[in-house]
Amino acid sequence: MFLLADIQSPPQSWRKSLMNTQNDVPDNSPSIAPQAEAQATPTNVEPAMVSPLTVLRFLIGNRQAILDLARSRNTIWLGGILVLSAGFAREYDGEDLLREPWHLLVPHAASLATSFVLYCMVRLVALRCKAILPKFIPGFGIFLGLYWLTAPLAWVYAIPFERWASPGDATESNLMLLGLVALWRVVLIIRVIQVAFGSSSTANITITVLLFGDVVMLIAISFIPLPLLQMMGGIRLTETELVLQSTVVLLRIVGFLGLPILLIGYALAFRATPLWEPPVIEPSGRISLTTWFAAALTLLIWGAVLPITQPEQQLRWQVEHDLKAGHISEALRVMSIHERSAFPPHWDPPPYVARQRHSPHIADVIAAVVTENPAYWVRQLYLDKFQRKFANIFSPYSSASALERSRYLVVLRGLPLETWYPKFEWDAEQFRGILETLASDEEAAGGPEIRKLAQGALSRLPEKTLPDTQHLEDDSASEAVTEPDAGDSPSD
Repeated sequence: MFLLADIQSPPQSWRKSLMNTQNDVPDNSPSIAPQAEAQATPTNVEPAMVSPLTVLRFLIGNRQAILDLARSRNTIWLGGILVLSAGFAREYDGEDLLREPWHLLVPHAASLATSFVLYCMVRLVALRCKAILPKFIPGFGIFLGLYWLTAPLAWVYAIPFERWASPGDATESNLMLLGLVALWRVVLIIRVIQVAFGSSSTANITITVLLFGDVVMLIAISFIPLPLLQMMGGIRLTETELVLQSTVVLLRIVGFLGLPILLIGYALAFRATPLWEPPVIEPSGRISLTTWFAAALTLLIWGAVLPITQPEQQLRWQVEHDLKAGHISEALRVMSIHERSAFPPHWDPPPYVARQRHSPHIADVIAAVVTENPAYWVRQLYLDKFQRKFANIFSPYSSASALERSRYLVVLRGLPLETWYPKFEWDAEQFRGILETLASDEEAAGGPEIRKLAQGALSRLPEKTLPDTQHLEDDSASEAVTEPDAGDSPSD
């Protein structure tokens, strides 16, 4: 197995090791004890100068670059700056950073928590394997600094696929980049543990990191609100929702199937007794001014981009804030005085009707649309949302109550028939059957008012046609002409 904090350093160092090598190395391992004592003896290591090239070499797993960065006290601060720049790469065109700057600190908080969990997992195995351990907190400081230095990989998230690709294609591209970055980070962290922390068991390192990543992935996707059960209700999903749904379903299947295998592998790691060859790492490395300048330059570049992308996000934030606060008319007016291009590409304003619960209610929004008569693009956007949810609510597979259906029936009086009547004959017949049940059975309707609404909607439906009966009549007539009775003569 491997150890994230297997480091020997001078007694006065902030990374000082407190463990006695004689107590940590088994008596029956004479080949390891002399080596551990040699490792514990401080040697003169020439101070390394960390340059921007060092960081780039670190990202491809270069051994010397990893060691040089591990030897610097300031690596954690350099990593913190790069994590901040990664936050800008994620959110420069996704959030209103003027009103909600806390989004930039989310990567710091998330990586701090996840790195601590991984560090504890590794240290637990290392203790079981009787490895040489330094103090807990200094060891974590080294690991956190190297963990944060993987942040530049997240710069690829800044590629704005939404500005030239369709919603579905843009989502697929973003998810592919997310997977590529995740894989790269897994490989890089495994390499970091091997080089900087002296573990020689690649298999056990890989199992531990994969177990950690699998659990984090399953927790993360559990917070994604997807309409997994809404499919049975017949709701029509957008391109983005379809891509997210299929991806999350696949990840859940792979994640849950792989979880027991990785847990067994992690348990077996406690039985392993790998050789440890921790390098002597002294806090002697220095970060060059050029490196600090390059890190600060990344922040300045994002600052120069914000005036271009943030006006869209500020409009989006204003509309979404009004909608969530129930100020629907105000939100519709703001949307109407701007062109669709003034908002972020592929922006989907609330409510998100594919979810079981959505706010504000789409029926309330449509009622405001009828009253306010907003711009054409706004009207069409919300009519499409209403059609999708309406078909779901009045599907035979829907579990919606009569009271919930009444909220949709109320707004039908202000809408043209073509905006809510099903286009396909099969769906139209099912919809008509539901309305007939509500209109004729007061108990099923849940009250006289809902029954009256159903009767009103039913009266607006087109007349039922009998194509099958007409077809049978035509067939009968043709048979009468083309097939004479056996007793008739040809002359008849």
